[in-house]
Amino acid sequence: MSEPDDELMSLARLGIDAEAFMGTKLGRFLHQKATDEILEATSELIAADPADAKANTDIRNKIHVANMFLVWMRESINVGHAAHDQLRALDE
Repeated sequence: MSEPDDELMSLARLGIDAEAFMGTKLGRFLHQKATDEILEATSELIAADPADAKANTDIRNKIHVANMFLVWMRESINVGHAAHDQLRALDE
């Protein structure tokens, strides 16, 4: 296997690991926890005084942190799928 193939294989494995993790009890728990955090913080943001910049910033940061976990996991899975597809295309 060449170096690009090795990199694709590593990315494909990473995606498989990420997808498998998200299917575990811990992965499902963290996904739900992040989703709940986003929903709760969004409600807080709606109720917050628009003039309270500190409160709004703190709440937005909560949303951002929880969302980034979900984004990173989705990206890891999607990169893995794309690498797998590229490896399959190279084999053909």
